[in-house]
Amino acid sequence: MAGNASRHGLNGMACKSADELLQLIFLYTKSASAEKTSSAIRNIGNLAAHPNKYVHTGEIVNVEPGEAEWLLDVLEELFDITFVQPKITQAKKDKLNQKLSALGHKHMK
Repeated sequence: MAGNASRHGLNGMACKSADELLQLIFLYTKSASAEKTSSAIRNIGNLAAHPNKYVHTGEIVNVEPGEAEWLLDVLEELFDITFVQPKITQAKKDKLNQKLSALGHKHMK
């Protein structure tokens, strides 16, 4: 997975847009929830960046606190997926490889 992420630019964050970043994260995690969440991020971001008005009243639509919190939750999850989980996985693999070495077996890749 990490090699795949490197090929697509995720490790270096060489992305030109939020859509591209989300697409790369989806490729990296292969998570259905990441794909669904990316649509919500795009929609909430567009509400915040481009003032919209309700059709019937003309009142400007605001981003609600729950929506903003959702974005923060998503960012936390993305940081976890991108930075924390690979380190945890590597530590587990290193420990298992030590055990495999002691048994005379090949290391995991």
